[in-house]
Amino acid sequence: AREGLLAGVHPMLSSGGTGGAYFLKSAVGETVAVFKPADEEPLAKNNPRGNSWMNNFNNINNTETAIQSSPGEGMRKGTRVGEGAAREVAAYLLDHDGFSGVPVTSLANLSEQNVFFSGDDDDIIQRENENSGKLGSIQEFIKADAEAEEFGPSLFPLEEVHKIAVLDIRLANTDRNAGNILVKKDETTGQIVSLIPIDHGYALPHTLEDVCFEWEFWPQTKQPFSESTKEYIETLDAEEDIEYLRDNDIELHSSSERVLKISTMLLKKASKLDIPPADIASIMSRSIPTRMSDAEKLVAKAASTAICACRSERGELVHKSPNNGSFWNDLDEEGENAESIFMREFERALDAYLTERQR
Repeated sequence: AREGLLAGVHPMLSSGGTGGAYFLKSAVGETVAVFKPADEEPLAKNNPRGNSWMNNFNNINNTETAIQSSPGEGMRKGTRVGEGAAREVAAYLLDHDGFSGVPVTSLANLSEQNVFFSGDDDDIIQRENENSGKLGSIQEFIKADAEAEEFGPSLFPLEEVHKIAVLDIRLANTDRNAGNILVKKDETTGQIVSLIPIDHGYALPHTLEDVCFEWEFWPQTKQPFSESTKEYIETLDAEEDIEYLRDNDIELHSSSERVLKISTMLLKKASKLDIPPADIASIMSRSIPTRMSDAEKLVAKAASTAICACRSERGELVHKSPNNGSFWNDLDEEGENAESIFMREFERALDAYLTERQR
């Protein structure tokens, strides 16, 4: 990609999507990477596509499903505009040993000696005085045969679906759909042999409000994980992963780190009990948009207990409303003691919940 830029091969704005995504080409014109500037994400001020699409979406949907973002909030609840690039990189780093097949991804600062083009060399998009460069995620371009939405899910190999389920559960992905899963076929038989997950800008949210997995309703996810997949899951360690991300200059918000810890805990405990990924998904996602998921209820109870315990230790009034809209949000200000109490209470409540669910 660098050689292509130095040779004057301009980035090309993709034809689809809701934010800025640019194909980077080699010196000979072969697409090799995808660059997503942080300031051109959906709802960001420099989004080259504008944000009028959101108003159109809301106009044709009822108030229950319309996008109603708080200031600074991304397209999905629990995400913030401008954080997508870091989340894209985090998804790759947390895909240990390439288990789920996330393409190689890193942060990049793309300096522009010239301007960006949207396809034809004569079609310039307002980029002329931005020589300081743009920070964003750069991801290996995968040559795929199609996207998963072009097929019936029954055609997908079971293990390929399960590997994506493992990733999405860990990351509490809020935007997994068949349009962001690439498909590769065997050249000889034409059968689907692999699925590649992309677009993780809405993973690792600050809350569990908007978790969504399309594969929850695919037939493969009704079956428990295989022994080899369970062995991989057993090796996962959220605390080590958080340190690993920090070592690689990916600093998540404390609430996103907490989401990673509770999602990893749920995945590990549920897989040991042979609970299928579809059932794990049903624990995490809302069946009705306005009704909390079971995971949210467990989290809310544990957060309340932790905050009340900390208040009691300080001699404060225990039974009063949250200071920041929810006890979950209050945890961000309480420090390590509250975090420790929360995780202990959540694990206790989760164990009881899973035991009762298995009866």
